[in-house]
Amino acid sequence: MKERIDERIPSIETESNEEAKAYQELLDAENEEERLFKEMHQTLDSAPDRLEAESVICEQLAPTIAQAQRRTSAALRKWLASIRSK
Repeated sequence: MKERIDERIPSIETESNEEAKAYQELLDAENEEERLFKEMHQTLDSAPDRLEAESVICEQLAPTIAQAQRRTSAALRKWLASIRSK
């Protein structure tokens, strides 16, 4: 998973608070997406029946993954806007 911004940058003061917050939101959103994809792969790997696994993924994980991807996209746009405003 991606590291938190305060672990990546020793001194957060070098960036604006808005930019740092937006970047952290982006990292958090990306981490959630990554977690969901790992869960999807784990579901596929652990289910005795592939059809059953695909059903679980389509009914439960796919909507959550789509929501996480929208959150990541919005967070990316917000972060890009914050670095363009410099």
